[in-house]
Amino acid sequence: MGCSLSTPTLPSGVHLADAVEAHFGDSPSGPELAAAQEQLVRSIEHINAADRDGVSLLDVQRGVFNLLQAGAYRTFRVAYAADYHTHKRDHSYPYLLSNFVSFAGAVLDLYMALKVVDAAHQPSVDALKALLGSLEASIRKQIKNWGPEDEAAFEARTAAVEEAAPPPLPPAAPPPPGFLAPIAASARPLYSRDAAAFAEGFGSDYSGDWSRYLSRYNRVLLDPSDDWAANERRGGAIAPVAFWYERFMPLLLEVCSLGVEGYAATDEDAAALDGWLAEMRAARNFDKYGADVLAGWGKCSASVKLSIKRAWRLSRHYLLGPQKQRERSSESGADHRETGDLSQYVAFLDVYLGRSYVEKAGMRLTFPYWVGPSTWTWHHFLGERAAELVAAGDAAGSAAIVDGFHRYMGLFVTMYPCPYCRHHLNEYVVRNKEKDLYPVEYVLLGWTPSAADEEGTTTPSLKLAYVTDATRLRLFVWKLHNAVSGSIERSEEWYKATDSINTSRYWPNVYSTLHRAGAHSGAVSAARIAGILDVLDSAVKLSLLRPSILALQPGQAAELAEIAAPLVDELDQALLGTGFLAEAYGWSGRVDDKPPDVDFAEKRGAFMRDQHFTLA
Repeated sequence: MGCSLSTPTLPSGVHLADAVEAHFGDSPSGPELAAAQEQLVRSIEHINAADRDGVSLLDVQRGVFNLLQAGAYRTFRVAYAADYHTHKRDHSYPYLLSNFVSFAGAVLDLYMALKVVDAAHQPSVDALKALLGSLEASIRKQIKNWGPEDEAAFEARTAAVEEAAPPPLPPAAPPPPGFLAPIAASARPLYSRDAAAFAEGFGSDYSGDWSRYLSRYNRVLLDPSDDWAANERRGGAIAPVAFWYERFMPLLLEVCSLGVEGYAATDEDAAALDGWLAEMRAARNFDKYGADVLAGWGKCSASVKLSIKRAWRLSRHYLLGPQKQRERSSESGADHRETGDLSQYVAFLDVYLGRSYVEKAGMRLTFPYWVGPSTWTWHHFLGERAAELVAAGDAAGSAAIVDGFHRYMGLFVTMYPCPYCRHHLNEYVVRNKEKDLYPVEYVLLGWTPSAADEEGTTTPSLKLAYVTDATRLRLFVWKLHNAVSGSIERSEEWYKATDSINTSRYWPNVYSTLHRAGAHSGAVSAARIAGILDVLDSAVKLSLLRPSILALQPGQAAELAEIAAPLVDELDQALLGTGFLAEAYGWSGRVDDKPPDVDFAEKRGAFMRDQHFTLA
């Protein structure tokens, strides 16, 4: 007689081990028992939610969408990265329109190279790339023909939207933008916390004439310049606000909905869209968040309603899921976890919904919990998909992803939309502070004597040179992810003074695995714990090199590299042997994920903010 063990739903206080014993009684033996045990392990992992269960098309499209819409928001007007210690603009890191156009092209090329969207949709992707290219070309032509009379007319007729900013730093010559450009070393500043840095605020209801707002032009930063002040007022470097609302965002939402039934351009049917909203309301999707959708829906055209429907698909798992519950309270006392309009997280929809978040810089689309996890899922999936294509016999397809990653990463650090994260990434992770702040990652991320400069720092170009195939791409992203998470935890003193650990310090993590198991089923598979310990055992051996790396003297580099090389290889093999990367970030074949639990905040919000919680 066969035994089956469906994924159980356990009453409060009942652990899986007790339920299984009661279920089996006198258990069978042999192949039947082995099959039951295998199913049991799957059930344990499912209930624990210990790891992701692969990447869906929604995950891919969410990663593309969040990077491009937030990058557009930063490019939409004059903006810079910000020093996360002082919370002042750093004019060495401007958000340039020319970089955004190239970055969008690199992202979209990778999107199609992944082969999870049918090639028949290529024209839509090409149309978005062409649209952005045409904007840059028109602005360059405008600059070329711009005269004093044009400047006077512009000043007279527009009230360009400027993003509120703290007092600027003294002028400094910026380095050439790009991942491969040198970034000047800087002394590690004292830690400070600026209350305003974490209060992006709330945009008020839009009471003005939004058509007048859409008729405005904003000054933009097109190219790098040593004179940042003059660059901000470059004659003719202006872009129409309406471009982003009426042309860019609808097309981006279309591109990030390709291959999803009910979200194509042909689904612009008013009655059907109203029916969709009714379904979402009946499913209680808007009970807690998205009040702007309910308030503004009746005033929207069918095309705008379709954009809202697409945007909700890309956003609702965040708003109704775990990451939303990790947001912090603002310094004004408002709890961000208790509020959330769709148009606070999706740019260039607000005016249609009676809001003014873009104009008043009240967006949340660069909150770390919104943009970070989707970005890392995107990065990991690039490596996993490249490996899958090799396994499927498509070596050329895999190589296209690896080549595209090189181009993409060269632009990623110029366009990552969180201003503080981007500054940290460039100043502390990409180049300058590795040996002092996180020396083990310094070795992991490609350090060799020949790759070190006069400061003992690994150059970005040689780090990327390590990424020559799918396997190395997978490992590079894993190491970079851990380096970023670890450096944030170590370099922000105020993180340690709070009850909530707001970053994943490393992954895989045995403590978070055990904590989740204790909170859910009371069980965890032996294979998972063994795999994590294999990785940690190898990492511990590498960590013993920390004092030697910190004390590195001229002439010792070759000897240290000789010692480190086999240890790095051992760690690589340990991680690959677990299968965790493929399990968490491999292609699942799913189009969408199951609907989010609308009661998650009430049931699990406190757990998500627990001091033991970490999330890869």
